[in-house]
Amino acid sequence: MIEAGMKMCSVGSPILSCSNVVLVILVLSLGTCTHATNCTLQQNNQMQTRFTECTGKVTMAYQESLDEGTKEGATCTLFTSLINDCGKVWEICHSQEDISKMKDMQLEALLGQYVDSGIVRLEDCPIVNEYWAA
Repeated sequence: MIEAGMKMCSVGSPILSCSNVVLVILVLSLGTCTHATNCTLQQNNQMQTRFTECTGKVTMAYQESLDEGTKEGATCTLFTSLINDCGKVWEICHSQEDISKMKDMQLEALLGQYVDSGIVRLEDCPIVNEYWAA
């Protein structure tokens, strides 16, 4: 088991397994692992730290929200929060063009992890519909 904050990450269904959550965080972190040229190495490291902290908080909130609502609603909120809220830290070091590309890459990874694998359907999720319409 992987400990996330003070809470253990352990739920029986595949969508909630820690390996899926950790994979999502690792994939999302890959987008910020290279040194951005618009900031210093220290600023880049701070950006990466803030992004990782944000994704951890969002993922824990997702785990908790699954008990309260629908899987689709919780997953849509997860996608939106990871891309739009956590992605805001990229503004520290990246251009709007780079941020747009990074958001697309992150959403593609999330869609592959959750939607393409059949874990959840997100036809009513605005961030997914915007991506598919583009």
